Amino acid sequence: MSKQSNIGDHTPAELQMAIVNRLRGGWSHLEIRETLPVRIGVIMKLSKQIGAAYLKRRGRGRRFTASLKEQIRAAVQAGKRSSELQKEFSVDYDTTIQFRRELGDFENRRHWMKLTAAQVEEATEMLQRDEKWRTVATHFNVALATLQRHVVYRKRGAKGTP
Repeated sequence: MSKQSNIGDHTPAELQMAIVNRLRGGWSHLEIRETLPVRIGVIMKLSKQIGAAYLKRRGRGRRFTASLKEQIRAAVQAGKRSSELQKEFSVDYDTTIQFRRELGDFENRRHWMKLTAAQVEEATEMLQRDEKWRTVATHFNVALATLQRHVVYRKRGAKGTP
């Protein structure tokens, strides 16, 4: 005689398979709870085991109007940075890349120099006046690593000594 669950005439294995099938079908926990005689904890445990969060269908995503698409394309053609596009049009990085690719722009912008020669010189002067590296980086709105990569000035020894 097979082992029966204390609720109804379903075996635990049958209930488990029914829950897993419903989770893979995109059912919510509440829908499963309403159709099967199991506790929500059991459903959640099985959901975590099979990674059901990744099985759910997501929305269709944001739809852009034709005029907004043209504005984004114009901004891309004008040479705006991805971060500027993200802020101005409230889009994510992947969307900016999508518009760049659509216009034939496949350049890797991660290696662009974000400081002009004049800014590098000004940063060097600020550091020579004993400004802190982070303060100078914030002044030019760049990462500390970017500043350190492009400015060759390094403080040597204590103040006043070479």
